[in-house]
Amino acid sequence: MKKLLHSLSNILGTGRKNPNIEKQMRAFAYNRYPNNQQAQDYIFSEEMNAYRQMKMVSDIEVKTIAAGKYPHDFAMQQYVYNNQLEAKRYMNELKDSPAKQEAIRRYPHDYSTQKFIYGQLAKVTKRSA
Repeated sequence: MKKLLHSLSNILGTGRKNPNIEKQMRAFAYNRYPNNQQAQDYIFSEEMNAYRQMKMVSDIEVKTIAAGKYPHDFAMQQYVYNNQLEAKRYMNELKDSPAKQEAIRRYPHDYSTQKFIYGQLAKVTKRSA
């Protein structure tokens, strides 16, 4: 976890300007589409926008989850962050129940999977009642 947080602060920055980010994003775009400049430009733009958004997010726990899944792909981090944050809010709003506790026990660091598991367990509980 300590190593992941260190990597996260290096990738996303800690409030200071990261002079290598454009170079990293250009290389990322080139590696995805080495023979298509238009696609590279699009990916670069998307990655830079996502990078800026990820620097501004407020939920550090969810940010760490997203960066852990996609350490070099900021667009995917942003996608995961948004899904995880929505699922975290959903799980936090649920009343305590055996289904909720089981979902949390199985996937303590993955809110979207908790939400899915909770939904599955809640369906089974309703059918049994």
